[in-house]
Amino acid sequence: MSQQSDMADDVYSRLDAGPIAAAHLIRDLRSQWGIEQKKMPRIFL
Repeated sequence: MSQQSDMADDVYSRLDAGPIAAAHLIRDLRSQWGIEQKKMPRIFL
């Protein structure tokens, strides 16, 4: 799978498991992708 697919699966699994703060998801995505990553969806910048 692509890196984006893996990321989407991870986010979906975490959301499906129960409530999670959006800030936690964004922090984890930024640590995985970096703040300057151009492929990151604009919503996470």
